[in-house]
Amino acid sequence: MPGTIQQLTSIILGIIFFILILVAAYFSARFIGKRYGFKGIGGKNIKIIEKVALSQDKLLIIVKVTDRTMLLGITNNQIEKIIDIDESSLHTQENSDNNTDFSSILKNITSNKFSILNKEKEILEKEKDD
Repeated sequence: MPGTIQQLTSIILGIIFFILILVAAYFSARFIGKRYGFKGIGGKNIKIIEKVALSQDKLLIIVKVTDRTMLLGITNNQIEKIIDIDESSLHTQENSDNNTDFSSILKNITSNKFSILNKEKEILEKEKDD
């Protein structure tokens, strides 16, 4: 009987630990998504094209408002327009980062890893043949 109680306690603690890991993964994914998933956020007339963090509380943001594109400097205390930007001078990607899904990102990462491993394997085989 004491062995079954220990087994039951072990199973319950394992389930609780697993749930805690899931909760931690959920909140860390939300934090990372808020921190790094910032491109293309906006409404119908305002769109944030790109942001760059200069320090913890200082940002440079390229914003498109209707037909005007501008560079803004943002700190904790103020937002200042630095310059108007000619939209033709921006380097934009044809494929939006917002439309990529998890599976395509995962395939890209794994294909890169396997291509590196295949190259290393080919190098080792060439050295072995020599």
